[in-house]
Amino acid sequence: MAIDIYYYSIGDHGYLPDIPKKVQVLDEAELKRYHRFKFDKDRWRFLSARYLLKEELARRLNTVPEEVRFFYNPNGKPYLAGGELHFNLSHCQQAIAYVVSAQPAGIDIEAYDHRTDPWNSPANYLHESIAQHITRCSTSDAKKIMFYRYWSCMEALVKLKGATLFSVKSTFGAEGLDIPDDGQYHYDGDILFTRALMAREQLSLAYSRDAELNFFFFDGRDFIEQAGG
Repeated sequence: MAIDIYYYSIGDHGYLPDIPKKVQVLDEAELKRYHRFKFDKDRWRFLSARYLLKEELARRLNTVPEEVRFFYNPNGKPYLAGGELHFNLSHCQQAIAYVVSAQPAGIDIEAYDHRTDPWNSPANYLHESIAQHITRCSTSDAKKIMFYRYWSCMEALVKLKGATLFSVKSTFGAEGLDIPDDGQYHYDGDILFTRALMAREQLSLAYSRDAELNFFFFDGRDFIEQAGG
């Protein structure tokens, strides 16, 4: 069983080329969210992510992106009717990532945010046992990378479970969890995979059963050719 991970670097503009013309892929609820964004860049990033994901799901379902509709669990996790195909989606300032698989999975991508420094107060965001790992790092850069490694793994696990951030944060790492480097880790019956990308983002995946991970990266000219046609 394979899990396919798609990553799109969307550059400083933060959205898919020619994206305003793709708005027809949004359903009524998504369209309301789209119009609630204050800034065009945020609105178009949201639309870019939905368009790319629905395009891939439509290909697998032998339909068109406009016909792909999401349902949501009580905590807001999206899913498809039928349950045979699973997906999850994440995006940050300059990237979009999503996963498609025959088994449930959660994905998260985080940009290393230099405007704030949550790694200097990790106990405000993560369980105390993990915060202690981070505060023991010898440099600010090491603390930053360690913080985002744990944070993105926790976010991916939240999305795998379809849970709330609060419910997972209260237990994540409480019994000990050491993620010193990028790689694959077993945690409480699930599998966590985390990887730094181009020294600016952390990509993490959570899933429940061993699987081959297939990565598809699109950026620069390849991204524009793939997504803007």
